Amino acid sequence: MTVFRDITLSIYKDEFVSLIGPSGCGKTTLLSIVAGLLEPTAGRVLLDGKPISGPGRDRGVVFQQDAIFPWRKVIDNVRYGLEMKGLDRKSQLEVANQFLRLVGLENFAGFYPKELSGGMKKRVALAMVFANDPEVYLMDEPFGSLDYATKVDLQKQLLKIWREKRKTTLFVTHDLEEALFLSDRIVVLANQTVPEVVEIPFDRPRTDGIRTDPAFQELKRHLWIYLG
Repeated sequence: MTVFRDITLSIYKDEFVSLIGPSGCGKTTLLSIVAGLLEPTAGRVLLDGKPISGPGRDRGVVFQQDAIFPWRKVIDNVRYGLEMKGLDRKSQLEVANQFLRLVGLENFAGFYPKELSGGMKKRVALAMVFANDPEVYLMDEPFGSLDYATKVDLQKQLLKIWREKRKTTLFVTHDLEEALFLSDRIVVLANQTVPEVVEIPFDRPRTDGIRTDPAFQELKRHLWIYLG
């Protein structure tokens, strides 16, 4: 089965781009190709002009499902990538604690994942990616399974870190409100191609009040036709 064809898309340095579309349209497949986890049957993906041929430390992936080690404490999960890089233990702990503070988990460093809520586990996964300092963040519906209040809180945390670190981000979501709140642009994937790319006109930083703005709601209604 052909998932998509004839897609040409540029994502610019430090840009936050969300990828939306109906279920089964290939959003996760496209993200996995960018991550180097899947090989396309045709075409290529370039990062800084170089072809992507497999996974790399220049891309950090936050998966839809929890991807943290249940046998490692929170601090040890966050420093795992740094350990693989060969960083000394003191530096590992300094960096890991820095990012635990950024995601609001500094008081849970010694806990195991089974002792955390779903939202806290997602914060650990975010901290693991951020601590490795990749050039690109790739996120596959990271907040999809969370309740609305937790999701909104993590969206704001993510934007805060993105503003501080200024990393190129490709974010897959079914949630139009989430896409509009987070993004510089929204790429629509449907019917095996990209029928529309939407520039988001709202200034940054964004507050929760923007969610009820008439222009925000109008864009949400416009994008809904692709999900129906």
